[in-house]
Amino acid sequence: MTVEAAVGGEAARSVDLSTYSIDMKDITVTMPSLSSPGSVEAKPFATVLTADGAAVFTKAFGAPPVPAGDSPATVAGRVDVVPALG
Repeated sequence: MTVEAAVGGEAARSVDLSTYSIDMKDITVTMPSLSSPGSVEAKPFATVLTADGAAVFTKAFGAPPVPAGDSPATVAGRVDVVPALG
């Protein structure tokens, strides 16, 4: 996950805060037909704090929430799919 981070009066800069990987077996696609709504859902997965992310947290708060390489959060995702109108 890339974020724009600004600490103090510094200009904002892009930082790769965390990474994640999702195994395709943890993804469910539900789409009854091409013309009906559906969804894509991901089971919970861990994010991993990057070294750059840990550095930004340290600069802003004195320490990162977890060491670089550890997981600061577990997330899940869902996207509703709406067919395009023809």
